[in-house]
Amino acid sequence: MTNPLLDFCRAAQAGELEAARRTLSEHPDLIRDSVFCDDVPGEALTALALAAGVGSSELVRELLERGADAEDGAALFTALPQERWDCVDLLVEHGADPGALDPSGKATPLHWLLDRECASSAVEWLLARGVDPDLRAGPMGETALHVATRRRRKAWIEPLVRAGADVDAPTTGGMTAYRHALRRPFPEIVSALTRLGADTGTTAGDALATALLGEDLDRARELAPSAPKAREWVPEEARLLADLASQGKVGATALLLDLGADITARGLDNGTPLHQTAWFGEPGTARLLVERGAPLDLRGDDHDNTPLGWVAHGSVFSGGAKERAEAYAEVARILLEAGAPLPGSGDRHDRANLDGAAPAVAAVLARFGWSSGVAGD
Repeated sequence: MTNPLLDFCRAAQAGELEAARRTLSEHPDLIRDSVFCDDVPGEALTALALAAGVGSSELVRELLERGADAEDGAALFTALPQERWDCVDLLVEHGADPGALDPSGKATPLHWLLDRECASSAVEWLLARGVDPDLRAGPMGETALHVATRRRRKAWIEPLVRAGADVDAPTTGGMTAYRHALRRPFPEIVSALTRLGADTGTTAGDALATALLGEDLDRARELAPSAPKAREWVPEEARLLADLASQGKVGATALLLDLGADITARGLDNGTPLHQTAWFGEPGTARLLVERGAPLDLRGDDHDNTPLGWVAHGSVFSGGAKERAEAYAEVARILLEAGAPLPGSGDRHDRANLDGAAPAVAAVLARFGWSSGVAGD
């Protein structure tokens, strides 16, 4: 039995308006249904969101006339990145709020666009229409400026401040954009924020982070006693371990672990230090983390993947991955030799990533029993 909403989606994507309308007429209740999608916060998309995403203003109008909710929370998220302006205008005319949170409560359209580095014209559209850049979203109560900073979107720092963003706004954990930039480190964003009048005050923990990021281990040891205990850091501070590991800084990573840092502390895309190390292809820190007991099968990241899934994906999509093919293969080997599980039949995210791994990683996976998406369940 087919899913009417999926039939509608396929017809809309193919531009087959009459087929889509026929499905809608035969199954009028599908306007209240949703289907899983990886590309939009909340994951489940309605017919309205699907039609908006493919830019079918005719179908968007018909769905709205049939009673689809313009504020379903996902339609703007599909239309804006694709610059489907006719669909955006229709949604707003029917009550969609460009500043509203997505169904999961993790982001407004502005947060999401900055996080994904989507169409700059869509960000400009939101700011021009007065969307408040200080709206908060996500578990840490981030503003758009926090997102632009941690995702290193330098081009948007000044426009956000000009649009009214509070340059010193703290997250719920007390982290300002300036401190975010300092602890990554993103020196060009530190300079931009300083020029825009940001408070440049720092903490003892920031000084320790700066020493570790600069791999000045002697200085870090001197500073450690006066800094808060690593186990007591808020999540935005605790992500330092993942940042160090992803940059291949073995000595600094080891020292921070010695200072009591949580080996499962979450960082980029909610991945653990081992996830981060895998995606950036850093064998030295991968080996260290495995030796220190980092979990090999932990999920809970934004992509519902294990570290093995991250190394497979990173081997193709991380910047410079092609030139570092052997490093990614080595990380995969380290994980598998340590006992990282191959995904089972229900692990669709990991399976898709492993199937799409770069050749060098695919060869390692094959030696451990992975072949064309088939693994021993």
